[in-house]
Amino acid sequence: MAAVDLRALTQPVGILRICAAILTLISLSLVASVGHVNNSYWAWCIFTWCFCFIVTLFIIIMEFTTMHSKMPFGWEDFISAFAMLASLMIFTASIIYSSFFTCKGLVLSGPKCHRQIGASVLSWVCFLVYVGEVVLTRLRPQGEHIGFLSTLPGIMKMLETFIACIIFTSLDPSQYLKKPGLEWCVSVYSLCFVFAICIIVICTAQLTSYSPVSIEHVPPSSADNRL
Repeated sequence: MAAVDLRALTQPVGILRICAAILTLISLSLVASVGHVNNSYWAWCIFTWCFCFIVTLFIIIMEFTTMHSKMPFGWEDFISAFAMLASLMIFTASIIYSSFFTCKGLVLSGPKCHRQIGASVLSWVCFLVYVGEVVLTRLRPQGEHIGFLSTLPGIMKMLETFIACIIFTSLDPSQYLKKPGLEWCVSVYSLCFVFAICIIVICTAQLTSYSPVSIEHVPPSSADNRL
């Protein structure tokens, strides 16, 4: 039976995660209560808040029950990578929703306008909370082991996949179908995205020793002393 670790909820990182989970849930609820919008940017915002809430809640539960020690992958690397990814996702969702949806609501009156403004404000606060988590998770004792995704090459790899997701979200099939040049560009983005996802999964699952090629571009010794 798993033990319970109250420090997972009372330490600064745990408090920030609880705040992030609450803020993402409230933002998601406010936007959903306004009504569905048939727009890829709206879908990206909804997905971002939902994804960050689910993963953050998962991290809180796993650390509270100490089940994270039994996970078959690098837990510290995973939570560091997620904190950085969540910061980027919430940042873009805050900009997109504030620019494309809340501004439209400003010319309206009534509860819907207030909900849109409230969701935007809470989303920006949530971004600051995730930034705070990134700072705390990066402040490790000198010489403590860090995974590939917490090094500069790993961060760049996550940034590649994130930008690819933004590109895919902005694509409209009518803009590139039957246009060989644009179709080629989309194919290249897709291929690079798939490879980057595979590398992230392999590194997080600590399966690099089974790979026939070198995935981690920095030696383990230099990665350990990067911070």
